[in-house]
Amino acid sequence: MGKALFSIRITRGCLLLLTVFIFAAFGQAIFPDSFYFPVTYYDYHTNPNLNNVVVPILNTDFETQGYCSGRTDPVTLNMVMDTLSSDRKPILKTIADCNDHLNDWFRPSGACSPSDLCIVKFDPLTGHWSGLTPYIQNHADPNETFPAQPNEWMYSHSTIYPNMNNVVIYDSLLFKPQKNHPGTYYFQRDGKPDLNTGIPTPPFLPIDNRGFGPEGHDIPALSQLHPGPGNFSFAMEMHQQFTYFNKQHYVFEGDDDVWVFINGKLVTDLGGRHAAVTDSFNLDDLAPALGMIVGHKYWLDFFYAQRQTNESAVRITTNMLLVVDNFDPLHLRVSGIIGNCDTGNFSATVYDNSGLVK
Repeated sequence: MGKALFSIRITRGCLLLLTVFIFAAFGQAIFPDSFYFPVTYYDYHTNPNLNNVVVPILNTDFETQGYCSGRTDPVTLNMVMDTLSSDRKPILKTIADCNDHLNDWFRPSGACSPSDLCIVKFDPLTGHWSGLTPYIQNHADPNETFPAQPNEWMYSHSTIYPNMNNVVIYDSLLFKPQKNHPGTYYFQRDGKPDLNTGIPTPPFLPIDNRGFGPEGHDIPALSQLHPGPGNFSFAMEMHQQFTYFNKQHYVFEGDDDVWVFINGKLVTDLGGRHAAVTDSFNLDDLAPALGMIVGHKYWLDFFYAQRQTNESAVRITTNMLLVVDNFDPLHLRVSGIIGNCDTGNFSATVYDNSGLVK
């Protein structure tokens, strides 16, 4: 059952016609076939441990053989604070799993001081940074062997933490509708059968042949689904202002570090270099503690880091990423003289109980 919010001034003779419009509105759900969600990637150098020969460590956070112990299955909790920084980034809480420079993972190299004061500014609505310039390969650096590609950005080659130099890449993820679940969409790259087709999906390696490219321990091929070398050492973030309605849900499955914040508060804590794990929530269960009210807008902030070969998996299933504004809300308008009626105006936006436009 849906509900309509409207105002009306009309005579009795026109009521039947407008009633037909209302019931037609209730019977029509408007969902896009798919949509692209903007994300920001940060590509990092990897520890150049090739063929099991340990060479000097380049990056102590990404692909960390020789620096700290192996995987931390199932997860490492409390790596980040329960709230975000003023620029909507995770804040390092505990050094627990090769995460010494976590405060730098989602910021352009060289643009922020050790106290995380940044010269450039981040816009979470677009996922873009101000003040960056196109990335140009540094031929003097033996670690930069991959040619620069379009739409790759950098602030500078950091001299404070040269091992944390990164390339910023703007891109998007394609979300598709989940069959038999109206309003729910998913993104899947996890080597498992696709939720809709059953065909195995490739691993999540979205910036192969971009940024610094595959290097060091990235080089070995993964599988028949991904026969070439993969660019593993990267971080990703995505942000959304969404409208809270009842029955919204979120499911994540994958590796490695994942943190999700709702209304600025941590709700998913899957830190560490681990095999694929699953976490989910129904927003109605969390809303009271998060101080959320139905119909109000709040932030969703998602952070992911791929820090160790040779697995990379992401699957996100949710009905939260499409806000009401994205649905082209249905507005019914009737004005003018109908028969012998008075001039009337009618407008309505119709929602079902989950908040989706009908």
